[in-house]
Amino acid sequence: MFNNYLATQKDLKTVEKGLKFVLHPKMRFVFKNKSKIINTIVVSYDSKFVYIWKVNPVKLTHKILHDLRIPDEWQRGWWAGIVSKQVEKYLPKENKHQIISGGLLTPFIKLQKLKNVSNNPYITEKSYLATIIHEFGHIYFGGHGKKGELSAFCAEYYASQLFWPEHAKVMDKFDSRYTNLRKGTSNYNLAINDPHIYSMIFGRKIMTVYPQTWPTKL
Repeated sequence: MFNNYLATQKDLKTVEKGLKFVLHPKMRFVFKNKSKIINTIVVSYDSKFVYIWKVNPVKLTHKILHDLRIPDEWQRGWWAGIVSKQVEKYLPKENKHQIISGGLLTPFIKLQKLKNVSNNPYITEKSYLATIIHEFGHIYFGGHGKKGELSAFCAEYYASQLFWPEHAKVMDKFDSRYTNLRKGTSNYNLAINDPHIYSMIFGRKIMTVYPQTWPTKL
C-alpha cells in the first residue's frame, strides 16, 4: 500500500515532536537519568530514504538513499531495535547501539485504521507520539518480555495522562476488556501470559499503588 510513499515534512517533524516530549522537563520523573537515552538513534524510512535522528539535541542527521522494499508491516508500528537487519547496513557504523525504529505518521495511522480493531487507541497523531515514548521506555528501563512491556507501558501511560489525556482515555477503554477480568479465572490466567496484556493490568496497578515512586520500582 505504501510501496511508493515519500515522507512529508509533517511526517518528519512529528518524529522530532515525539523526541522533544521524551526530553520534556515533566518526563524527568520517568527518565531521570538522561544518559540512558540521549545516545539513542531514531530510524524511520520511506520508499527512497532511511531517516536517522539523534536525541541530544533533537535533529534529523541523516537522509540516506536505499534500495529496500519497505513493507506495510514496517510502517504500522515502532520497535526498540531495528525492525529488520536489512536496514542495518544503512546506519552509520558508530550508531548501532541504542536504536528505536518505526513507521512514519501518515502510513502508521492509515495502517492502524485498516486493522479494524474496535477502540484501537493507535489511530491519531497523539497516539503516534505516545508510541515513541513507549519505545524509549524500553530503552531506559531495559528488560524483555513482561518486564520490558511493563516499563514501556508505564512510560507511555504516564506521558499520555500528562500530554494526551484523550489517548489515555482511549487506552483505558481498549484495555478494559483485560483490566476488568477477574483474578483467578481461566481467562485472566491466559491473559496475563501475554506481555502486553500483563503490562496493561499491572502497569496501572503499580502506578496507582506507588504514584510518586513507580519508576524506581520497575
